[in-house]
Amino acid sequence: MRNKWLGRQFVGLLTLGIAGSVHLAVHAQTGVDQAARFGALESIRDVSLSPDGARIAFIENGEKLTRRLLVVDTAEGALPRQILSSNGDNGFLRWCGWVTNSRLVC
Repeated sequence: MRNKWLGRQFVGLLTLGIAGSVHLAVHAQTGVDQAARFGALESIRDVSLSPDGARIAFIENGEKLTRRLLVVDTAEGALPRQILSSNGDNGFLRWCGWVTNSRLVC
């Protein structure tokens, strides 16, 4: 049981690291000074890797109560696509998980 829990924690941390790297790589391509943006980067609330490992879905905290669901392919150079957003008035995005390789449940 403990090994299974540790395995899930490792996968979660690995996925979070990949999503963070993708998020930073996108900003690096835009020519924005990353050192100036470091303290202002939005935090990532939840991350999920698709069953086939081809996509990552993550929820990003925006200003005030805004949260955005983005999906990015794990291929090098892929850019995140916004799939869904919430602002507190229409609910809160707290988590999303892959049901199949092409469907998410939030």
